[in-house]
Amino acid sequence: MYRLARGGKMSCKVMIVDDDVIIRSLFEKSFCDSCQLVIAAEGATALEMIKKDKPDLLFLDIDMPGISGMEVLRLLKASGTMPIIWMLTGNEKLEIITEAINLGAAGYLTKPFDQKKIKEILDNVLTPEAEKTSARPWSVKRKGGQEPEKPGQKNQP
Repeated sequence: MYRLARGGKMSCKVMIVDDDVIIRSLFEKSFCDSCQLVIAAEGATALEMIKKDKPDLLFLDIDMPGISGMEVLRLLKASGTMPIIWMLTGNEKLEIITEAINLGAAGYLTKPFDQKKIKEILDNVLTPEAEKTSARPWSVKRKGGQEPEKPGQKNQP
């Protein structure tokens, strides 16, 4: 059901990083056999697993003990190893969410959320563009309200 074309074969690897066992369990129930799900409970372990497992999509909790999700996001951006990232948060502090989007996160989910929302994101993010019937509803605006650049195109100020 959720497949991402990679190198001619169909596969999908999704990672959830959250210190809350209930949130991790919700993701496990949402996936069944549709994707390979990789799970980490904290940031340091997640960084090691991201290097090894190279997920296509990453759900990353903002507030975790040790290395926070925001720090993981900063480190991934600095390394140039950026899967599609959706941030998870228990609060909607606009400055933190804005920073995450500016660092390259595709979006965020506010806890609590349900399996339907997870499946909507999977359907949108992991369906090849050629199979989509409508414009991407999860567009991300950058600083100044500009849309992200399309390949070969520069945004005008």
